[in-house]
Amino acid sequence: MGVSEPARRLVRPATRACAIIALLAGILAPSTADADDGTSARMSGMARMGAAVANEASAAASDPPLNPTGKPIALAVPLKDGRSTLGDVNIVIRPDNSVWAAKPALVEKLGALLDAKAKAKLQSLEDSAGMVALAAVKAAGLAIRLDPGQLELIFEPSADQRPVGEISVTSYRPQDGVSPAALSKPAAVSGFLNLYGGIDHRWGMGNVEDQTSLRFDVEAVLRLADVVLENEAGFDGAVDPARCPAGAQCSLLHKEGFKRRASRMVYDLPTQLVRIQAGDTTALATGFQSSTDMLGLRIDHSERVFKPGASLAPAGRSSFRIERQSEVEVVINGVVVQRLSLRPGTYNLTDLPLQAGANDVELVITDEAGNKRRVAFTSFSDTHLL
Repeated sequence: MGVSEPARRLVRPATRACAIIALLAGILAPSTADADDGTSARMSGMARMGAAVANEASAAASDPPLNPTGKPIALAVPLKDGRSTLGDVNIVIRPDNSVWAAKPALVEKLGALLDAKAKAKLQSLEDSAGMVALAAVKAAGLAIRLDPGQLELIFEPSADQRPVGEISVTSYRPQDGVSPAALSKPAAVSGFLNLYGGIDHRWGMGNVEDQTSLRFDVEAVLRLADVVLENEAGFDGAVDPARCPAGAQCSLLHKEGFKRRASRMVYDLPTQLVRIQAGDTTALATGFQSSTDMLGLRIDHSERVFKPGASLAPAGRSSFRIERQSEVEVVINGVVVQRLSLRPGTYNLTDLPLQAGANDVELVITDEAGNKRRVAFTSFSDTHLL
């Protein structure tokens, strides 16, 4: 039966008291042949009692064996890294109290938490029938232990043994990097047809009679292998929906009938972020400028073409390191923009939502013991930076 920590604290003063009693008994014991036999017996009894209590306290203070059965004990215990449970691992507690764990399970569950050097050390450990001794893992520099009270394997690697972590403060970056394996292979031939229609009515004034007409637009797209053919056409009725504002002079040459609006061929090179268009293309415009369709060839090299929903504004980047499990607050210009719970390690903080100009960035790091430290720096941003 084990002894709890409060019991051990009570045992230690008792041991010291018994030792003092035994010492006093030895000092006060009569040294002459004519000493009183009753006094000698009482002193000798006190010494024996002190020695017995001291031996009992010493035995209670020693840790009990993990396996007193004399036979190997096989268990499945959870493997934990800080507050996170990584899964169950099969272990064996041998009669000599040595603990052995399944090496394939350790490599699988700890591989993602270790850098290349530490992972290589774990993989190079010799095993016996697929089991590796925890003592051998510790000797390799990897802190792992069995908690006998909770029956858990506790993994406590140093910050140097963990890979550098990437933390995105904003949420759009992880969504951008879609693995090509997660995408479905496009069909050799595919397409779609969109039809938009409406009815325009003009109320008569003076000599102008009421008039109603139909209009519609068509978008037809056909994909052949990697080439896409786009066509836009429409039918305009007798009523022109684009009215000239009162007091203005407009040259709106409206004609009723079918009209071809645009036809083009598109070829994409997504890995190079390049799009090639041939046919009716649109010239690039900036600001409040308008653009017109022109017949020709257009080549675009732009990330915005392939990621229209992503924010491409410049973002800040910083690195920091923590030695213990910590809570981290990211504060930008006095506003908390993110709260993180992180394990020990080195982290790169990316995609900071910065404003144009100088930004005061502060990391408030609080470890499990309540110790708080601050990492402050200034980051500059400009909307024209890439």
